[in-house]
Amino acid sequence: MATTLLCPNFRCAHTGIALEQTHCPKCSTPLSLGQHYHLLRALSQGGMGSTYLAEDSRFRGSRSERCVIKEIKSEHHDKDFVAMLQREAGGLLQLRHTGIPAYRDFFEASPGGPPSRWFLVQEAIEGETLQAKLTEGEVFTLEEGIDIFRQVLEILQYLHELKDPETGRLAPVIHLDIKPDNLMRRSSDGRIFLIDFGVASQLQHTIQGSKGAKASVYGYTLGFAPFEQTLGYAAPSSDLYSLAMTLLVLLTGESPLALFDPIEQTARFHRYVSLPTPLALLVSRMLRVNMKERVASAREVLLCLNLALAAIEGDGKALQSLMDTLKLSQTLQGAILPDGSSVPHLANGAMESMVLAKAETVASSAQNATPSLESPSAASEFPALVVPSSLSQHPKMTGPSRFAVGILLLVVFSAGWLGSRLFSDLDRGGLERPYNRSLGKAPARETPSTKQPMPPSKKAPLYRPLTPPISSVLSPPVVRRESPSPTSAPIAPSPQIPVKRRAPVPAIPAQILEDLKPSYSLSVRSYALRSLSRLRTKASLQLLFEHLSDRQLRIRKVAAESLAQMGEPGIDTLIQALKLRDNKARRYAAEALGKIGSPARRALPLLLLALEEPVKDIRMTLSFLHAIRMLKPTPYEVWPPLHGMLRVSFSSDVRAAIAKVILELPIPKKVIFPDIQKDLTGKHHWFFRNALSLLEHLRGDGIGFLPLLQELLRDPKLPHGKRYPIFSAILHFGPKALPFWEEQYYGDTIAHQTAVGAFTKMKAASLPSLTRLFAAEKDANKREEIIRIAGYIGKDALPFLQKAAKDTEPSVQRAAERLLERLDTGNRP
Repeated sequence: MATTLLCPNFRCAHTGIALEQTHCPKCSTPLSLGQHYHLLRALSQGGMGSTYLAEDSRFRGSRSERCVIKEIKSEHHDKDFVAMLQREAGGLLQLRHTGIPAYRDFFEASPGGPPSRWFLVQEAIEGETLQAKLTEGEVFTLEEGIDIFRQVLEILQYLHELKDPETGRLAPVIHLDIKPDNLMRRSSDGRIFLIDFGVASQLQHTIQGSKGAKASVYGYTLGFAPFEQTLGYAAPSSDLYSLAMTLLVLLTGESPLALFDPIEQTARFHRYVSLPTPLALLVSRMLRVNMKERVASAREVLLCLNLALAAIEGDGKALQSLMDTLKLSQTLQGAILPDGSSVPHLANGAMESMVLAKAETVASSAQNATPSLESPSAASEFPALVVPSSLSQHPKMTGPSRFAVGILLLVVFSAGWLGSRLFSDLDRGGLERPYNRSLGKAPARETPSTKQPMPPSKKAPLYRPLTPPISSVLSPPVVRRESPSPTSAPIAPSPQIPVKRRAPVPAIPAQILEDLKPSYSLSVRSYALRSLSRLRTKASLQLLFEHLSDRQLRIRKVAAESLAQMGEPGIDTLIQALKLRDNKARRYAAEALGKIGSPARRALPLLLLALEEPVKDIRMTLSFLHAIRMLKPTPYEVWPPLHGMLRVSFSSDVRAAIAKVILELPIPKKVIFPDIQKDLTGKHHWFFRNALSLLEHLRGDGIGFLPLLQELLRDPKLPHGKRYPIFSAILHFGPKALPFWEEQYYGDTIAHQTAVGAFTKMKAASLPSLTRLFAAEKDANKREEIIRIAGYIGKDALPFLQKAAKDTEPSVQRAAERLLERLDTGNRP
């Protein structure tokens, strides 16, 4: 409960006022609004009103005590304006959703005349906006972004599917200002709320549809608003555009203007974040400039999001359904599929080999080739489209618009007339030449009598245009000056006016170019290449790129290292080198990108794309894997291509490198487990062996897969040819798998022999297990075997052998004593 009040007058802003006061002691402004709302503090101040945190005296002592009051001020007070405002506010008061703070009240504070002041009361949410985290320099993870994306989509689905209670037709409410500043996260449970429906901005433009449907074009935020909103049009897909842009801002922390290419009219978020391909397809589709090419409704986006997440997990059918839902054309399918692949092949399991770089191709190159997403049925679902038929024609010009167009036409015609006069004067020689600064005086005017006729040119045109070229209208006319005679003295520039010379472009020193010739030794050429890295010019980058294809491998390697030393300027050149057909040049380029590290993250999609190629050059593949590991990709984007490579790999070194990437990133078990389980339980023998080989290279970190391997071993139909590799993989898990080997010690012959080998291999770590087995074993022969296993451990087994020498069975005692004598420690009791 509040103890002091705030003066609602921003010019006064007097604080610490007692609750008993009814007016501000400083400016005499009333401290209460609507009889029972007491202002606590000001939250923001805008051009059309302020926002306050207030206390509702009707709910003292409850959670509903505090509320947010938004002020709406306007100089207009006509009936149409008031009716429109009440209609908009009444629609907000009827909203009921868990993701929208409840609107409680709407009232006018000073009825009677301008300036009018209305107040909209809304539930107060304890938390902070998503913009607060971005302001601190932090960004959201992909999992957090998808969760926020899903919650806001559920809110938009509710808003866009609202119906008019009188007619039963769709009457969607469009927010049209979705951005991180209008998304609030509640502190208690992390739920996302959509706030600030912009009633004050609704007053600017309201469009009445031809069928009685209404929608308001709110005040928009530059970068988050789609193109049609800037023209006064809106549809439910306008909110979806803003939501997709908000998701990218949350993941990158970049400005929305930096995430959109105004020339290509496409999103360029792939430079800042690498999204999984299915999700990137959906986001790119939502960010289309053309409204008809976007996903039409929030319900459809939710369906596509579920399909995209399933496709990321490796479901090929979900990816096929996503492509069918988005209605990708053949051009788009060719942009995202590997060369020579088809859609059915992709659905059968090629999704693992797709990478993130191809989504950018989809978004940029095939925008015009994409069919419309809006079906006739979908169009009929939204009769309340914001763009009415009356506004689809050319808009009617107002008085100021006609005046501006008239002024523009007058300027254009005047410029054309002036240019034609200048052009005609030039032809007649009647134009006086401009002042020559270098001579310090105006040259004499040339008269028609002294003008010498010019000889006709063989290439002269057969006609002369009647109007001057555009350049003559937009720039001063150019008058030819007579060149000085050979006998005249050269003209020096005037000392009063200095001559401005363009700064010379830094060139590559001639000595470096000389040393780069193939006739010189490798050491001289290498030193010259390293010198190029310090110049950091386009010419040096081009030279280094050319030497990546040199005949000498050492020169190629030095060129790649020099590009790595350049840092950020050399990244794009190395990315171009990854596209060469020369595998050695690509290998050196990948190694250089790995040395640069995280600044070269934009090369990640191309590196992942290279993993789809058949594994021919093992060293090149290892270099690519090392570079990917250094660029720190997310688990969801790197695991599908890694799994595809694991399946077809014939090299143990490649499988070991894949395991190293998994351990260093690290990739969680929940991402890897479904694919490994599919390979282990499938019928493909090579997939089975490679999956077990990966678990062997994971060593102790693969212990999480032990329950799956135990379930496979319990299958009575499992052939012996598969049991041995499973035991071998578990053996690499180390001491963490000792409880498993204790169980297998009493199994069949294969399991028993493997358990004995495991105890022998793990030496001292297996002593606790051997002690438990020895204490529980009743058969003297088995106890003797356990003693023999302990004999391979060495001196660490002395306490165990000394205890076994006291056994009641004479044969067991003798076996323990023989081992003690062999160790010859002198510590016998």
